[in-house]
Amino acid sequence: MFDLNSLDPFIGYWSGESEIAPNPWSTGGTKRGRWGVRFDTARKNVIFNYEQSGADGAGFDGHGVFCADPDSENLYGFWFDDRGFPPFNPLRGQWQDNRLVLLNETPRGHGRWTLYVEQTVLHYEIEGHMPEQEAYSDILRGQYHRT
Repeated sequence: MFDLNSLDPFIGYWSGESEIAPNPWSTGGTKRGRWGVRFDTARKNVIFNYEQSGADGAGFDGHGVFCADPDSENLYGFWFDDRGFPPFNPLRGQWQDNRLVLLNETPRGHGRWTLYVEQTVLHYEIEGHMPEQEAYSDILRGQYHRT
């Protein structure tokens, strides 16, 4: 089973900036972001909230839950946000070279999330692979510091 304790470095409150590439849901640009990441009281799930705002007034709110699959080595993630798309399929993740890499597939395409903490900085990257594309492309790259 995936060891949820390995997510301890992500726990806490973070704020910083991200660069968003233009995509079907955003015009892109530099955005301010804030993370809140915590365990539930039983330490069986990691709950995270994300808020993002831009100079143009555009915002974004998202909420997620990570849980370990007791029958595999996978971490599963479910993401809900103000764009309103339901999580048809969970994110599925593993550690790869000290980075948490999660993949998912939706009717809108494929996604790859990469999260890691390096020298007290939380790095969060999202890449997307839309049906009409042949390869992944950047959607978001952010760096956040503990607050």
